[in-house]
Amino acid sequence: MSKFKAFFAKHKDRMNALGVKLNPPSTNEDICKLEIAVGHVLPEDIKSFYSYCNGFDTEDWIFNVLSIEQILYYKSELKLSEFYFAEYMIYTDNWRIKIENSDTYFITNGNHKENQQLVLTNSIFEFLKVYFNSDGVLSENGLYKWFEKKNSNR
Repeated sequence: MSKFKAFFAKHKDRMNALGVKLNPPSTNEDICKLEIAVGHVLPEDIKSFYSYCNGFDTEDWIFNVLSIEQILYYKSELKLSEFYFAEYMIYTDNWRIKIENSDTYFITNGNHKENQQLVLTNSIFEFLKVYFNSDGVLSENGLYKWFEKKNSNR
């Protein structure tokens, strides 16, 4: 069983509560297109995630983890090694992935462009755990409280 399959199975109740709808898996061709667009071989976590599901939509403030098609559509807005990974309220804010090399990446957020991009984690799993172990993106333990905690430690 893939680690993402196990992760989502474990969080099935939270997924239902947040109205999460997983997209079908990405194709190898789509993953290769993303690698070409960012100029790097993708770290295994990213490939594994997109091989399990091509992002997902939610009913939680229209929070979404982007499909590769969406990533490629907006890719030109960012530096070569960066891409949008998640967004909410129709791009009111976004979380980005910055690829360092085939083993290392960072997920960042700038809190509605009010701050410089802040590194939140180097793990899709940690990002997803914060989201699914809360009551949503704006909840007491959600993605923005996580940002505030990390930002206060700058």
